[in-house]
Amino acid sequence: MTIAAHAQTRPLLLPAIVAGASLLLALLLLPSDPAGAYGALLVAGLFGAGISLGAAALVALCVVTGASWWNPIRRVPMGVGLLLPIPCAFIAIAVLAGRASLYPWSNPEIVAASEVMQSKTAWLNAPFFSLRAVLILAFWLVGVATLRKRLADVLHASTPDARFRLVRTSILFLLLFALTTSVASWDWAMSLEPEWFSTMYGVYVFTGAFFAGLAAVAALCSTPAELILGKTVEREVLQDLGKLLFTVSAFWAYIWFCQYMLIWYANIPEESTYFALRGDPSWQVAFWLVPILSFVAPFTVLLAARPKRSRIALFQVSIVILLGRLLDLYVMILPPLDAAPAARLLTLIVGGGLLLAMVLALPRAMLATRSRSVPGVPAG
Repeated sequence: MTIAAHAQTRPLLLPAIVAGASLLLALLLLPSDPAGAYGALLVAGLFGAGISLGAAALVALCVVTGASWWNPIRRVPMGVGLLLPIPCAFIAIAVLAGRASLYPWSNPEIVAASEVMQSKTAWLNAPFFSLRAVLILAFWLVGVATLRKRLADVLHASTPDARFRLVRTSILFLLLFALTTSVASWDWAMSLEPEWFSTMYGVYVFTGAFFAGLAAVAALCSTPAELILGKTVEREVLQDLGKLLFTVSAFWAYIWFCQYMLIWYANIPEESTYFALRGDPSWQVAFWLVPILSFVAPFTVLLAARPKRSRIALFQVSIVILLGRLLDLYVMILPPLDAAPAARLLTLIVGGGLLLAMVLALPRAMLATRSRSVPGVPAG
């Protein structure tokens, strides 16, 4: 039975229960460690949103470039993109309800003692911050829904007008995807340490989001075919996914190394505090695991041609990359919050719970990507 057939009879109750349980688990920590509780929700939300947005960006990228290799699996990235409302709910609770607990710039006494924070108050203030958060989340949800509609229109009736609208929507989505993820990274992650800054931070975050979405699509396409599409995913398609994973892992590593190397080499106090904090023994293992899981492992395994065509190898590499993405956000968000050990463990559990909820909701999302005809997506 295909995933679409399961979706016709399977309600959304189970994924809602899993997502609700993950949310409740984090909120139980509020009385003892509010920053840790909201931090766990933020890590999980950014992890899930990165997967959905990255998958949607893959759809838009394939449309804009006129790719044809992705036609047999196009419903998979679009379906993953439609899961976006689940992590967006986690993000909204974390950044709107938890703003005072998470962000030092929301405390007037702390701002008064810092000239750097005072110089950023035009950007980092509660009303403007909340407005940007609402607008970013709204764009993400509307953008993915519009992309799905335009793609469905082309698959139903491949007219020149429908193709033009799809390409135009895809270009706009890619541009705003890069812009909004960069702004979101400054607001929701970098401003946890408002006296620190990095000009590469936005690029690093949206590269990681695309990497996570691509890894999720590769993992799903590497599972037994009857669970996803009801047909065999050709090894040539798997190889193309493997090549993309290999390439993006190298680009991600380039950005990670450039940011680390430049800050380490310059050794400017206001810049080096970021890595000095994460070099503490309590964070050091997780910090160095990130490049190992996100670059060393996938680059080494996918360097040869055979693993790219192997379902088992591609699935395993994709899962390792997703774990690396979760750990990366864990290391980005939690250290400045001085999270207690319970909050650190809870973050990984909540992140895993959100991922499980998204997997359980995937059948219904896949059903929404079906069309009555399946011509190839045009080159534009």
